[in-house]
Order: sequence, then C-alpha cells, then structure tokens
Amino acid sequence: MKVAFVLGFYNPVESALRAEFGAELSRGCLVWLGQQSRNRPFNLNEFRGRLRQTLNDSTCDPILVLLAEVRGQEWVKPSVEGIVSSSESTGSQPRVVISTLKNAQESQSVVTLLKEFGLEARNDAITGVMLSTFLGGATVLCVRAMWQPNFADAFRRARIPADLCGEQFIERTIHSGQNPNLIRELCEAACQYGVLLYAWKGLRTMPADAKRRFAKGVFEAETPAKVVALFKNGVLGLSPTQGRKPSRG
Repeated sequence: MKVAFVLGFYNPVESALRAEFGAELSRGCLVWLGQQSRNRPFNLNEFRGRLRQTLNDSTCDPILVLLAEVRGQEWVKPSVEGIVSSSESTGSQPRVVISTLKNAQESQSVVTLLKEFGLEARNDAITGVMLSTFLGGATVLCVRAMWQPNFADAFRRARIPADLCGEQFIERTIHSGQNPNLIRELCEAACQYGVLLYAWKGLRTMPADAKRRFAKGVFEAETPAKVVALFKNGVLGLSPTQGRKPSRG
C-alpha cells in the first residue's frame, strides 16, 4: 500500500484533498498535517510518530512526503529530512521520497503529484438515486456565517452535481455575533427540514437537544467544505471510521 504525507500546506489544499482523496484520508494512506497558523508550521512531533508507525508496516511501500516550503520557515525542511533520516533503517522498510512545493496554497499541484505517485482518487460520484434514498424525501437546511464560503461551492468541490442540490437544499447565512435567537430558530426549522448542515465557526454551539430535533441528523464542522465532506460520506454509506456520523446528540 502506498502512503503519502502532505505537510505544511494551508486549508484550501486540505479541502481539495478531501474532495479528491476522502477515502484515502480516512484509511490513513494519505496523511494531512497542515500549517497551524501563518507563523506556526505543522506538528513535527506528530509527523515523526506517524512516519515511524508507517515505516513499521511492511505493507506500506513506498512513502511520499510532500512538503510546502513556507517563507520564514526555512528550518522546517532540514527538520523533516532529519526526522526521515533518523526514522529509516537499513532493513526492508519502505523508501521515503521527499518532494517540495513553493506554493503552500496551490492545491492542483498537490493533487497532480499524488495521482502521479499512484494514490488513486476514489470513485465517489453521487447520483440522484443515492441522494434520494439517503434523504428519504427530507429537505436540507445549510447554515453558515455570512463570511464563510457558500455551500454551493462546497458541493461543487465535493463533486456533487448542482442539479442534485436544487429545491431540497436551502442555504441560510447568519451574521456572526448577531444571532441570539439562532438555536431557537433552528429548533423551529427542524419541523420543516430533516437534515441540518451546520458550519459552526462564527456561530453558536448546537446543544444536543436541538440536534435531536432533526429527523435525519445534523452534520457539523468548522467550514462548509468540511460539513459537505461529512454529508457526502453519509450519502456514500461510509463507516464511522471513514466519515463521522451525523450528530444526533
């Protein structure tokens, strides 16, 4: 089994990887460790631990490390090379190949290199029949803060055709810090909508009793892209280890 590590890139790259390689991320053959902030690189200790664990698995061969070279963090590359060198031995372990990219926000180059490496994107097309079966006639309420990217773009990046997200999907935007009645309004909306897609960053935390009101469950995460990734896993019927189940409280 081929394994790839993607290190030090920013969130737009993670969103693209989840759309293209969601199953590989879930199975652990693609490991994402993103930039923690503009001034803080990815967790090097976590990389060390995950790499050693992978090297101990003789079925993993080879291993690709894709590293973003971020300005002001020139020390990170020799640190990664040192971790790789100290983790490898002269036995029959997999060979580790390090490849670097200058643009930490450009996702297409990362996707292309992963495909060239042989990490195959999953066949995860969503059909109208699949969506209809999953929803069972329920409508979907998509809620995000006003400043968040819209759900339509998230569905497009996740390769869920726009014509499948018609009148059954209603998007609502909320002003951050101006939503004292949001939870009550969402509870009331559960009478009309069976599913809630909730990008909670900038909004209020959903209490368990509010989540239970949605008959088909609540899919929640920081951003619309992450919420849609969870929703898509649900439609595809992936197991809890491949995609978090919808929140039911």
